[in-house]
Parts: sequence; structure tokens; C-alpha cells
Amino acid sequence: MKKAKITFIDTADITPGALQPRTEFDDTKIKELADSIKLHGVMQPITIRKRDEVRVVELNGMTLKSERYEIIAGERRWRAAKQLGLRKIPCIISDADNRQAAFMSLTENLQREDLQFFDYAESIRRIQEQFSIPQNELAKRLCTSQSAIANKLRLLKLSGEERSLIREGQLSERHAREFLRVDEPEIRNKIIEKVIKDKLSVNECIKLIDSTLEHEKKPQKKQHCNLKYAFMIKDIKFFMNSVDRSVKLLSQAGVPVEREQQEDGEYLEIKLRIPKAVSSIAVV
Repeated sequence: MKKAKITFIDTADITPGALQPRTEFDDTKIKELADSIKLHGVMQPITIRKRDEVRVVELNGMTLKSERYEIIAGERRWRAAKQLGLRKIPCIISDADNRQAAFMSLTENLQREDLQFFDYAESIRRIQEQFSIPQNELAKRLCTSQSAIANKLRLLKLSGEERSLIREGQLSERHAREFLRVDEPEIRNKIIEKVIKDKLSVNECIKLIDSTLEHEKKPQKKQHCNLKYAFMIKDIKFFMNSVDRSVKLLSQAGVPVEREQQEDGEYLEIKLRIPKAVSSIAVV
């Protein structure tokens, strides 16, 4: 097998790759890597490729060019080298196209086993959409099962805000998968916040979600009322006619009835005054 040629390239002539799956870099780990490089040097060259477009700008008689290379694998080593102020870094220049570079970058990060699961899912989706690659081919290229790819992509059903909460709360992928069982976004968000606040384990998270879903399934008690009486109460005109008929019947029976009626804002106040001596007369 032909040995790859190692070339030392200016760190300033290199930029992060557009297809880099990792979105977050731990400053502490970069510092630790920089300390290691300071003692032992860059033990493994980074992999780069020439950029499709290099912009040239003329400024005050000087010709300025944008970075000529982009990183396929080894961005953390490049960041650590820049942090140390190293002018050059050992590189392997690849002729990979966009599709090959995307897979190389993702595979390199997966082999290090610390790629955040949302970053992995986002990278899979980006490769799938950009290069129209079906899930079964993705699975073969990444040496995993199609169901594993599908499960990773399902994580992206969580909103950007929810994913940020899960990242910040340092919850596991199993936590994230459990949250997907809750369809209502508002309820799901509250559960995520509670799991983070109470530092719940995966099993405790499962129990919380189970009890929440069980509660949501229970039918809410409804107030039952007699529709006939509900109609009578709502229909004020019908009620007033009933009062008028009652007063008329009492008057016809020789019972003196004093009636006072006034409106008070949203209310209608009615007072009926009947002598006690005839208070036993039925009103029909």
C-alpha cells in the first residue's frame, strides 16, 4: 500500500471543513491536547483537501487570499496547534470530493467515540439530503444497521430548543429517546426541565413519562347538567315571561303583588313583595 505523503501546511492557510459533524468543542480538552502537542508534537497528521473556491482580495496594494485548504479530519489538532502558536502543521492532502469528504469526516469522529449524538444525527441527515443517499447505503458506509440510522434521525424530531436543553443538561441519548414518547411539545418541555432539575436517571425518567402519559389518558370529569334547565337559565326572555305569568295569576287570584325591577350593570334585579297571610298560595 502506498504511504500517504505528509506535507507541512501553514495553520493560517487552513479552515474548518463545511461538512464537519461536530458543532461543539470542549475548550478544556483542546487545552489538554495543546499541552500534549507541546511535549510530544503532532503525532498524527490532519487530513485536508483543497477548497473549490479561494477568494482573492486586493487591499492597500496587497493581495490577500482566503484559506486554500479545508479540514476533513483533525480539527481539534489544528485548533490546539493554533492555540500553541504553531505556524505549520503536518497534513495529508486528499483529493476526496464532497461526498467522500463528508463520510471521512463523520467516520473519523465516530471512531473517537465522543461525537455528541445530536451532532451525529445532524450529520447523517445532512449527508442524506445533500447527496440523496438512502438509509440502507448510509448504514453500510457507516458499518451500522439501518434501524440504528433511523433511531438517530428520530432524535431530530425534538425541537432545536429541546435539543439545546438536553445538551446543556448533559442528558444521555436514552433520555432523549424517551422524551420522544411524549407528543405534546409543552408537556415534553416541562418533563425535560424536570429531569434536568432533579437530575433523574434514565429509569426515573421512564417512570415520570409513564405516569404523565397515564394521567393524560384518563378522561377528564365533565360537569353534567340537565339540558332543559340549562336552556331555561340561558334564555332570560323565557325566564322573564314565567315571572310575568306568575305575577298575573296571583293578581287574578286577588293576591296583591308588588314588583320592582332594575338593571345593575350586567345584572337584572327583580323583587316580588307578597303578603304573608297569603304566602301559602301556590305559584304555577
